[in-house]
Amino acid sequence: MNKIEISGKVTKEPVFSHENHGEKFYSTQITSVRTSGVPDTLNVTFSEIFLKNIKEDEQVKIFGEIRTMNYDGHCHIFVFAKDVTEYPGKDGNFAELDGYICREPIFRETPLNRKITDLLVASNRKYGKSDYIPCVAWGRKAVKAGLMNVGEKISCTGRLQSREYLKRYEDGTEEIKTAYELSINNLREGDSENGED
Repeated sequence: MNKIEISGKVTKEPVFSHENHGEKFYSTQITSVRTSGVPDTLNVTFSEIFLKNIKEDEQVKIFGEIRTMNYDGHCHIFVFAKDVTEYPGKDGNFAELDGYICREPIFRETPLNRKITDLLVASNRKYGKSDYIPCVAWGRKAVKAGLMNVGEKISCTGRLQSREYLKRYEDGTEEIKTAYELSINNLREGDSENGED
């Protein structure tokens, strides 16, 4: 399973992205504000059939999947829209993901003694493709995630978030970049049909 439902404001004018089997696709950004007031700005790719529904500064709700694509030597993370509707309601951001741990979990503690584990989860699509989605777990969930093994199947729910960080290069230059990751609220071993432990 790979599902995301996000509602918020379109904050970038849609632009043409690519064409596949005669169908045109466009990209944009949507900003969804957390209850804490922190905004998450996510990249969205959508079919031309939704072009009339996605206009800059409009409030929308998008149902889709978290997708990844490798190009320019980087992994790009975006929301692939399967349905788009106008939505004047509150901002929201909820994702469900089943997949397999495909890299050794990285457990650490922050300077403020918060426990955190980074995971990379492979979610299989049809036709033999997979999306490799960075995930982060905190607190007790971080401890649990840190004990998991490569190849283990997991199911999680959470929020796809954006986070700015400062990248320092060997030549001394710096650049502000954006990371995207699924912030885990619930984490289970196995798939989503097994229920929460």
